Amino acid sequence: MNINRLAFSLLLILIVSSLNFSSTTYSNSIISSKPIRTLITSQVDTPIEIGTNAELAQQSTAGVGTRSNPYIIEGKIISGRGCVYIHDTTSSFIIRDSEFTFDPTLIAGTGTSVILFEHIEDGVIENCYVRGGDIAIELRGSDNCVISNCITIDAFRGILIDSSSNSTIIESAIHGNSIGTMIVNSDSCRVINNSIYANYQRGIHVGAFSENNSIFGNAIGWNAVQNALDSGEDTVFTDGISIGNEWSDYNSSEEYTIGVSGSTDPYATLLTDSIAPVVFQASDMVIDIESNGDAIIWSVSDRFPQGYQIYVNDDLEEGSVWDGSDITFSLDHLSEGTYTINLNVTDGAGNAVRDEVVVSVISFILGGIGTEFVMYASGITMVCFVVIILLVKRFA
Repeated sequence: MNINRLAFSLLLILIVSSLNFSSTTYSNSIISSKPIRTLITSQVDTPIEIGTNAELAQQSTAGVGTRSNPYIIEGKIISGRGCVYIHDTTSSFIIRDSEFTFDPTLIAGTGTSVILFEHIEDGVIENCYVRGGDIAIELRGSDNCVISNCITIDAFRGILIDSSSNSTIIESAIHGNSIGTMIVNSDSCRVINNSIYANYQRGIHVGAFSENNSIFGNAIGWNAVQNALDSGEDTVFTDGISIGNEWSDYNSSEEYTIGVSGSTDPYATLLTDSIAPVVFQASDMVIDIESNGDAIIWSVSDRFPQGYQIYVNDDLEEGSVWDGSDITFSLDHLSEGTYTINLNVTDGAGNAVRDEVVVSVISFILGGIGTEFVMYASGITMVCFVVIILLVKRFA
């Protein structure tokens, strides 16, 4: 009788151990990390059009519309042909902590500027991600506006200031556009402490009929045609004391000149970057063909993020302008088999890094039977089961 109890206990332990082995060794896995952009999302995700101070008050979540206590519009995630259009207002307001993306396939919204301020005063765009369109952010006929700590990428013109005055672009990243920043027929505007790089034509273009604009403290580099072009009047590329700009094409043996207006940067310095992007390597994965939501999420960082490509078995699967956030690649479309997935990431200066992940897509049966290790475990369990039966018969 004691032998029977011992055999039964041993069999139970083997079964439980085998089940635990199969459930913990081959669970579906997602390589994850914290996103760079943290947004406060609201329920409103339709394009915004505001044409009066009263409508500003309706859309806001706080504030009274004064400079000391402006209206607050925040936490929006909007895609459309035009995401935000505010015109003919005089109250002070801030749009912040939001994400706006041009999507030509959507009917919602009008125009080709993702954000357009027209004939307004005291508008601020703060900590926003703005992508795509003919123009990512446009100030038209507007005064005393600020674009602060924003990312504007993947547009024809990242930021356009047109027929406006006394407006500021500060602490923003402007890259992957055709023209990074353009100032046209505008006066007394400031471009301060921005990263303006790797645009496909120019980094900064100051057009004709623009006067007394100031550009300093910026990192301006690796723009394909020109880092800057100045056709305005009395444009200064310094704070007037000791701060100029960093330029990737600066030659210390000669004065740095910009455009046809004879502008110079007396405090120019050389912008360099020899450090490749940092990628936290993702682990190889085994996933169930029947599962959904499996993905590789690479955490990547760089001072000047620019672009990425993803190859599956040496075929280009995906590529885009990289905005500095984590890079996610869905695995749901993969059929059964083994895949070598390579991520190539480049920064504005051309430095690159690569990571390789091997993904096996298999059919899990009863929680994992059929996988290599589970088959071994099942075989060992069966051998032990036979041994136990023989012991029971021998001592019965």
